[in-house]
Amino acid sequence: MATLALPAISMPSSGNGSRGETSTPFPPADNADERYWEMVKKQFSVPSNLTMLNAANLCPSPYFINDLVSSTLAGLSRDVSFQFRHQFADKRSKALEALSAFLGCSREEIGIVRNTTEGNTIIVNGLDFKPGDEVVLWIKIIRQIT
Repeated sequence: MATLALPAISMPSSGNGSRGETSTPFPPADNADERYWEMVKKQFSVPSNLTMLNAANLCPSPYFINDLVSSTLAGLSRDVSFQFRHQFADKRSKALEALSAFLGCSREEIGIVRNTTEGNTIIVNGLDFKPGDEVVLWIKIIRQIT
């Protein structure tokens, strides 16, 4: 859902890197325009003097995701009824519909997982390896694992 929400991010109206109020829609990506990447960085609470290069299994979320998680947890704290929880099935269904339209595939071909590691584990365990099959890994990952 976070990936789908990304185009809906709004640009902060304050130019100081603080969260600020939103006013203009998230512009289309222009990789050559440094202003675009500065605007993207302002969507996160990472201090402006830091640059995140590799967050592995822990990474910052944009403000709108933090707000959504907080409001969802607050809602669950107020109401854990099955009626309240029913909204999650609807949200999942809408996310699958949007993803399938974006990717040009059926809903059944999409798996929503908690993180990359879980997705990789599902894929790797689903492969039918035979003697002599090879797995190619990026050397940087091997150094991190060992």
